Formats: sequence, C-alpha cells, structure tokens
Amino acid sequence: MNVVSRHDFQKLANAGSAERRLLAESCRNIVDLLILKSKRHLDMNVISLILILFCVFASACSSNGGVFPVTEVQSTPAQEVSWLELPDGRAIATVHGDRQVGEHITFVRFPPGLRTAIHTHSNSYSGIVVKGLARHYQPASEAQANWLMSGSFYSVPGNVPHISECAQESECVFAIHQHGAFDRALAE
Repeated sequence: MNVVSRHDFQKLANAGSAERRLLAESCRNIVDLLILKSKRHLDMNVISLILILFCVFASACSSNGGVFPVTEVQSTPAQEVSWLELPDGRAIATVHGDRQVGEHITFVRFPPGLRTAIHTHSNSYSGIVVKGLARHYQPASEAQANWLMSGSFYSVPGNVPHISECAQESECVFAIHQHGAFDRALAE
C-alpha cells in the first residue's frame, strides 16, 4: 500500500505562488520516481514520510522568501546521516541548516523508555514522528497527552515547559524543523 501519491501534493499546488506550484510539481515527480524505482528495496512508508517532511518544510521555506536557498537538488541518504550521541542516550543529526546558528532540520533519536526532564527551547519547532511511539506534552496535561505513532505531527511553542517521551517498545526518531537556533534549558 502506498501512503502517498502524486495527487497528495495538490494542496501545495493550490497555494498560489508560482514558486509553490513548481515545488508541488517537483514533489509529485519525486513521488512518481520513488514509487517506480524503489518499491522492492525500501519501506514505502519511510520513503513517503521523508518525502512529505521534505516537501512540507521546503514549501514553508519557499513561502517565507526561501529561507533555505536551494539552487540544485540536495539529498542525504539515510546511511550517510551523521549522528551526534549525547550523554543521556539521545542522539541528534542535523540534515539541513545549522542548529547552532539558525534554521535547521534535525533528526532526534531517543532510546526506548526515555522521558526528558521538564525543559524549554527558546524557539518554537514542529516535528514528525519518523519511528516509534512518542508523546510531547506540558507537565499539567500528561494524563491527556496522546501517544503519537510514526507519521504523526506535533509542534512545541518556544519557552513553553514540556516533556518529550518515547514508549518502552522501541527507539523513537523525530524529524524537527526550527526557524531559529536549537537550545534546551531545564525548567525550574
């Protein structure tokens, strides 16, 4: 079963600007190529999720004046993603931009069962669960927090204390997009 088809990007095409219409057509063409060329070799759910993530972020950037100026096709194959292991078991891998300076797209990996301390980030970010079962919530709303499966979207406002948690069953991987530099401060 294909999760995405070339028609799923019609919303982008209807967004108005010529730049976004071109981006949507490019995304549809990439979907066609991926479906034809890699059906037997890669999990279509993973391909679709990564492609949707790219197209959504690229579309947002093109509507903001091209925050990520792109003059040629760029890609980072999964086997070439460079992970930075952190002391608490988390790992991060920036695949576009510079997380220490400004706008970026970064993968974040949690080991099974990891639950962060209450913390904040200076800048808002949006994320997609790529792998695993996770939840992100404000401390007072833990009982109502939804567990998010692969393909789920979430966003965290800047300076809002929250907790991020990965279920015990398997590791979690998130892809996050943030317009500003990444930071993390423990909440008091």
